[in-house]
Amino acid sequence: MNFNDKDRIIALTPLWTGERFPDGRPKVADKYLDALYGMTLEEVWKPIFVLGYEHQFVGGGEAPLHTLHDDGRKLVGRAVTCTYVPTRPDLHGVQFHRGAEDGLTGNYNQWVIDSLTERDVVVCDMYDKIYKGTFLGGNLTTALHNRTKTGGAVIWGGIRDVEQMKKVPDVQVYFSFREICGEQLEGDVRIVLCLVHQQMANGDIGLDEAELEHHQRDARRVLPPDDAGLC
Repeated sequence: MNFNDKDRIIALTPLWTGERFPDGRPKVADKYLDALYGMTLEEVWKPIFVLGYEHQFVGGGEAPLHTLHDDGRKLVGRAVTCTYVPTRPDLHGVQFHRGAEDGLTGNYNQWVIDSLTERDVVVCDMYDKIYKGTFLGGNLTTALHNRTKTGGAVIWGGIRDVEQMKKVPDVQVYFSFREICGEQLEGDVRIVLCLVHQQMANGDIGLDEAELEHHQRDARRVLPPDDAGLC
């Protein structure tokens, strides 16, 4: 079983009739991403809400996400989802064996970053883990920028190396907490990557690989392109 299963991705996005990436992900045209930069959250929200997509928005609430850059910049891109779970030795062994079969190297977070293309946005469910559970630091933020150019990440979990991250141009990151240590120290694995390019829930949002991400300040909107007229 591969992490990046083309047939499964296509099966999960049957309404998409447009171009796809080689791995099966819907490839929404850049012109639609460009258009989102000029739209407000309310303008993006209404057309899909009336079509029944009522769980595509999350605001501040009791535990709002923080922004790496608090300067009003928007984060727009194609969602790449990844889900983590607390580790256990047998699961970690199975997942790393699967990764080796797929030719993946490095740690779990590196696997996700290496799958990105231009204008992707990572959406990471790390179940709000903090200690030994960070997803991004300075080096991986640089790698994220190199692969996505104008992308970023939305992380229900921690980040580290914030000062270094802020020096990386054209990247915006939403995150739950700031931490010092990384996700793995001296082989002490505390989290396991369970799913990539699959359905997931973040806050009150349900999403899959066909979604577009639209973020502004402390609010987040997710668009299904097939019902937003983008097919």
